[in-house]
Amino acid sequence: MFTGIIEEMGRVKDFKRALKKAVLTVKAQKIMEDIETGVSIALNGVCLTVIDCQKDAFSVEISPETLSRTNIGSLKIGNTLNLERSLQFGSRLGGHMVTGHIDGPGKILSRTTEGNSVILKVQFPHHLKRRFYGFNCSSHRRGYKFREGRYRGES
Repeated sequence: MFTGIIEEMGRVKDFKRALKKAVLTVKAQKIMEDIETGVSIALNGVCLTVIDCQKDAFSVEISPETLSRTNIGSLKIGNTLNLERSLQFGSRLGGHMVTGHIDGPGKILSRTTEGNSVILKVQFPHHLKRRFYGFNCSSHRRGYKFREGRYRGES
Protein backbone atom coordinates (compact mmCIF):
# COMPACT_ATOMS: atom_id res chain seq x y z
CA MET A 1 0.00 0.00 0.00
CA PHE A 2 1.08 3.55 -0.75
CA THR A 3 -0.05 7.09 0.06
CA GLY A 4 0.25 8.46 -3.48
CA ILE A 5 2.76 11.08 -2.32
CA ILE A 6 5.92 11.11 -4.44
CA GLU A 7 9.06 10.96 -2.31
CA GLU A 8 11.69 11.39 -4.97
CA MET A 9 12.31 11.58 -8.70
CA GLY A 10 14.49 8.69 -9.85
CA ARG A 11 16.27 8.25 -13.16
CA VAL A 12 16.35 5.16 -15.41
CA LYS A 13 19.89 3.79 -15.24
CA ASP A 14 19.35 0.62 -17.29
CA PHE A 15 16.41 -1.19 -18.91
CA LYS A 16 16.86 -4.75 -20.18
CA ARG A 17 13.94 -6.32 -22.03
CA ALA A 18 13.50 -10.03 -22.73
CA LEU A 19 10.60 -12.12 -24.02
CA LYS A 20 9.13 -13.10 -20.63
CA LYS A 21 10.29 -10.20 -18.43
CA ALA A 22 12.11 -6.91 -18.23
CA VAL A 23 14.52 -5.62 -15.59
CA LEU A 24 14.54 -1.91 -14.87
CA THR A 25 17.35 -0.31 -12.84
CA VAL A 26 16.61 3.07 -11.27
CA LYS A 27 19.12 5.52 -9.82
CA ALA A 28 17.84 7.11 -6.59
CA GLN A 29 19.12 8.73 -3.39
CA LYS A 30 16.62 9.44 -0.61
CA ILE A 31 14.62 6.23 -0.86
CA MET A 32 17.77 4.08 -0.87
CA GLU A 33 18.05 4.64 2.91
CA ASP A 34 15.88 1.62 3.67
CA ILE A 35 15.33 -0.20 0.37
CA GLU A 36 16.22 -3.88 0.32
CA THR A 37 15.52 -6.87 -1.88
CA GLY A 38 11.89 -7.99 -1.65
CA VAL A 39 10.25 -4.70 -0.69
CA SER A 40 7.50 -3.06 -2.76
CA ILE A 41 8.07 0.32 -4.34
CA ALA A 42 5.84 2.45 -6.58
CA LEU A 43 7.37 3.62 -9.85
CA ASN A 44 5.08 6.11 -11.61
CA GLY A 45 2.35 4.74 -9.35
CA VAL A 46 2.97 1.10 -10.35
CA CYS A 47 3.69 -1.33 -7.48
CA LEU A 48 6.84 -3.40 -8.22
CA THR A 49 9.15 -5.61 -6.16
CA VAL A 50 12.83 -4.80 -5.70
CA ILE A 51 15.03 -7.70 -6.88
CA ASP A 52 18.46 -6.09 -6.42
CA CYS A 53 19.97 -3.14 -4.51
CA GLN A 54 23.16 -1.20 -5.06
CA LYS A 55 24.48 1.86 -3.22
CA ASP A 56 22.65 4.38 -5.40
CA ALA A 57 20.25 2.25 -7.46
CA PHE A 58 17.76 -0.60 -7.30
CA SER A 59 16.32 -3.02 -9.86
CA VAL A 60 12.80 -4.33 -10.34
CA GLU A 61 11.51 -7.15 -12.52
CA ILE A 62 8.56 -6.29 -14.76
CA SER A 63 6.17 -8.84 -16.22
CA PRO A 64 4.74 -8.64 -19.77
CA GLU A 65 1.31 -7.95 -18.20
CA THR A 66 2.64 -4.89 -16.34
CA LEU A 67 4.41 -3.67 -19.48
CA SER A 68 1.15 -3.92 -21.45
CA ARG A 69 -0.97 -2.07 -18.85
CA THR A 70 1.37 0.79 -17.90
CA ASN A 71 3.72 3.38 -19.36
CA ILE A 72 6.74 1.59 -17.84
CA GLY A 73 7.58 -0.14 -21.15
CA SER A 74 8.08 3.19 -22.93
CA LEU A 75 10.82 4.36 -20.54
CA LYS A 76 14.31 4.99 -21.85
CA ILE A 77 17.67 5.40 -20.12
CA GLY A 78 17.81 8.85 -18.53
CA ASN A 79 14.02 9.27 -18.16
CA THR A 80 12.73 10.36 -14.75
CA LEU A 81 10.27 8.38 -12.63
CA ASN A 82 8.10 9.21 -9.64
CA LEU A 83 9.22 7.06 -6.68
CA GLU A 84 7.45 6.15 -3.46
CA ARG A 85 8.26 3.59 -0.80
CA SER A 86 5.45 1.45 0.57
CA LEU A 87 3.56 2.45 3.72
CA GLN A 88 4.88 1.70 7.17
CA PHE A 89 1.93 1.05 9.44
CA GLY A 90 2.06 3.10 12.59
CA SER A 91 3.33 6.13 10.65
CA ARG A 92 1.23 9.17 9.80
CA LEU A 93 -0.47 8.97 6.40
CA GLY A 94 0.01 12.16 4.42
CA GLY A 95 -2.05 11.09 1.42
CA HIS A 96 -4.51 8.31 0.62
CA MET A 97 -4.37 4.52 0.65
CA VAL A 98 -3.32 3.44 -2.86
CA THR A 99 -2.64 -0.13 -3.98
CA GLY A 100 -0.41 0.64 -6.97
CA HIS A 101 -2.20 -2.03 -9.03
CA ILE A 102 -2.93 -0.82 -12.55
CA ASP A 103 -6.17 -1.63 -14.38
CA GLY A 104 -5.13 -0.32 -17.78
CA PRO A 105 -3.86 2.61 -19.83
CA GLY A 106 -5.66 5.87 -20.53
CA LYS A 107 -5.13 8.50 -23.21
CA ILE A 108 -5.36 12.22 -22.38
CA LEU A 109 -7.60 13.77 -25.04
CA SER A 110 -7.58 17.34 -23.74
CA ARG A 111 -6.28 19.52 -20.91
CA THR A 112 -7.85 22.81 -19.81
CA THR A 113 -7.48 25.05 -16.77
CA GLU A 114 -10.37 26.40 -14.69
CA GLY A 115 -9.16 28.57 -11.81
CA ASN A 116 -6.70 26.47 -9.81
CA SER A 117 -8.01 23.19 -11.28
CA VAL A 118 -6.76 21.29 -14.31
CA ILE A 119 -9.49 19.48 -16.25
CA LEU A 120 -8.35 16.39 -18.13
CA LYS A 121 -10.54 14.52 -20.60
CA VAL A 122 -9.25 10.94 -20.50
CA GLN A 123 -10.23 8.09 -22.79
CA PHE A 124 -9.86 4.60 -21.32
CA PRO A 125 -10.62 1.08 -22.54
CA HIS A 126 -14.30 0.17 -22.56
CA HIS A 127 -13.80 -2.73 -20.11
CA LEU A 128 -12.74 -0.18 -17.45
CA LYS A 129 -16.01 1.79 -17.67
CA ARG A 130 -17.33 0.30 -14.43
CA ARG A 131 -14.27 1.64 -12.52
CA PHE A 132 -15.27 5.27 -13.12
CA TYR A 133 -18.78 5.41 -11.80
CA GLY A 134 -19.22 8.38 -9.53
CA PHE A 135 -18.88 12.06 -8.94
CA ASN A 136 -15.87 12.99 -6.79
CA CYS A 137 -14.25 9.56 -6.68
CA SER A 138 -10.48 9.51 -7.00
CA SER A 139 -7.83 7.67 -8.97
CA HIS A 140 -4.07 7.75 -9.41
CA ARG A 141 -2.02 8.09 -12.56
CA ARG A 142 1.79 8.10 -12.69
CA GLY A 143 1.71 8.42 -8.93
CA TYR A 144 -0.45 11.56 -9.02
CA LYS A 145 -3.84 11.62 -7.30
CA PHE A 146 -6.79 12.81 -9.39
CA ARG A 147 -10.27 13.71 -8.23
CA GLU A 148 -12.84 12.46 -10.71
CA GLY A 149 -15.34 15.27 -11.24
CA ARG A 150 -17.59 13.91 -13.95
CA TYR A 151 -18.07 10.71 -15.86
CA ARG A 152 -19.43 10.70 -19.37
CA GLY A 153 -19.88 7.38 -21.11
CA GLU A 154 -18.09 8.38 -24.31
CA SER A 155 -14.63 8.82 -22.79
